[in-house]
Amino acid sequence: MKGQGNAAQQEQTSVEHIDFSTLADRVEEFRYELDRARDMCEQANLEINKYRVEIHRLKCTLDAERDACSKAHKLLIRESNHNKELENPNKNLQNSLKRETVLNSQLQARLNTETASLKAMTKHARSQEEKLIDTQLDLEYLKCTMSVDPPLAPTLALNNHAPLPAQPFVVVLVDGDAYNWAPDISYNDCPPGTVSASNILDGSGPGAMAATRVRNEVTKFILSQDGTIPVTAKIITRVFCNFSSRPGLMTSFRRSGPVGLGLAEFAVQFTEKLPLFDFFDAGRGKERADDKIRGKTVISPKE
Repeated sequence: MKGQGNAAQQEQTSVEHIDFSTLADRVEEFRYELDRARDMCEQANLEINKYRVEIHRLKCTLDAERDACSKAHKLLIRESNHNKELENPNKNLQNSLKRETVLNSQLQARLNTETASLKAMTKHARSQEEKLIDTQLDLEYLKCTMSVDPPLAPTLALNNHAPLPAQPFVVVLVDGDAYNWAPDISYNDCPPGTVSASNILDGSGPGAMAATRVRNEVTKFILSQDGTIPVTAKIITRVFCNFSSRPGLMTSFRRSGPVGLGLAEFAVQFTEKLPLFDFFDAGRGKERADDKIRGKTVISPKE
């Protein structure tokens, strides 16, 4: 009893010494710490929930990637099998391509041959066309020069003083000193694929070829005048040249043989080719051919 009394007395003494204001401050501090701990717990719970959501999303993404990888693996296996199946057709196509390449080369070679043949045929056709044109011109000329005039009345035929019937004509005057003849009428200067007078079998020669060309060109001119010049007009050609001043003018012309062709022989061939074609020596002196052409040439009315 005595001990219990001492303990009660001590408790009463300690309670008497406690400061209630200090106790209230401590309680407030404990409450503040408790509230802050609660806030921290709530924030921790929020972070944990966020991490849980992120982990769930990552798991879903991982599952989707696994499914995609599985599908890709299956697709890879299927494509590998398909490639193996296509290897044989690919080899067949390569072999077929090689055969087509060889065939294409053969066809190209044949095409080149046919093209060369076509070019040769075209060249030959052009040559034949030129010959046809020349033949047509010769025919037109023969029609003009060989036309038969109507017979004269008996009284006029017996009258020597009766005027001759009118006959149209075209006169061509050529200055032989001023111009050279085309080189392809010679043998040496004949370009490939052309026809020269020296390789014609009738032996007419370069002079005759020159006369024929002059006649053909004049005939073309007459036909192009739309009837202003009668097609029956005769063609008279006079070539004037100074033989002495140009002795070597025709040395480049050759016959089919090695003998050179002189200017005089060329003139003879030119004159003999057609009855109204003449190649004259204009005489010595400068500009003699010009003098003949400008006013000193006299043409007989009967011509």
